[in-house]
Amino acid sequence: MTFEMFVNEIVRGVSVALGSEYHVATRKVLKNNGVVLTGLLIGRQEHCITPAIYLDSLYEAYKAGNGYRKLEEMVKLTVTGYQDCQQEAEQLYSSLGGLLDYEKVKDKIIYKLVNTEKNRELLNQIPSRSFYDLSIVFALYLGNGEKGTYTALIHNEHMELWNLTVSELYEEATRNTPRMLPETFAGISEVIRELLRFEECDNLHMELMEECPSPLYILTNRVGIEGAACMIYPGVIKRCADQLNCDLLILPSSIHETLLLPYEDFFDVDEIREMVQQINASEVAEEDRLSGQVYLYKRSEDRMIVAV
Repeated sequence: MTFEMFVNEIVRGVSVALGSEYHVATRKVLKNNGVVLTGLLIGRQEHCITPAIYLDSLYEAYKAGNGYRKLEEMVKLTVTGYQDCQQEAEQLYSSLGGLLDYEKVKDKIIYKLVNTEKNRELLNQIPSRSFYDLSIVFALYLGNGEKGTYTALIHNEHMELWNLTVSELYEEATRNTPRMLPETFAGISEVIRELLRFEECDNLHMELMEECPSPLYILTNRVGIEGAACMIYPGVIKRCADQLNCDLLILPSSIHETLLLPYEDFFDVDEIREMVQQINASEVAEEDRLSGQVYLYKRSEDRMIVAV
């Protein structure tokens, strides 16, 4: 079954399952780095917010199974997922009092980082601010639910509705983001060690971690989502450098975290940059990629530059 046929069958099945009170449609949604996904939108007149359920990953799961019995299970899964997400999203949305009153939403404005070149089309639709080869963009942080973290990207029409400038959005986000999504900073060996505590592992694995520590550190936020923005929190990179007592190479490969590497004069920066680009291509999902660039933070000058 082709993807188009699969989408049509899901739309038909969900429509039958929910009844005529609901309107079921699909829409192409432009995501980070130019990735376009097919979102299933399920609407009801009294609903003020409709979460999108993306069918692309559902189709991949379907292809791994067999026959229409699997498709029927996908329809049931979609309906259940929609009902759960809708209820959570409505509760979070109602807690904001809607989007019209800026005073009710301003404390929820946060920023995140995206790659400028890969998001040219999206950046035409949203307010942004340049940061080297990246762009700072803005969203409403609606909170965490059982189904994950809820955010809503701020578009140009929102900025016009609230009569705000990009500078004003940035000021609000600079106040809010570190408060709502505080940074976490730890050695990658420490992070892996914590993960191993929850996995089946023997003493040998733990001993190897102790004997072969990695020089890399991870900077992200407390939820581990869109955590690369921590690198622009006021004073955060300086505190990391002061804690390690050195200059830092900053490797912003993923939107979810930034890798920090204590800098040594003998480092071949071009080689490190090539390594980051190779890891991006092979290990990081396209939608999660941030940059193949490498930055250098000079501690004595409290300044970040593109590493050369």
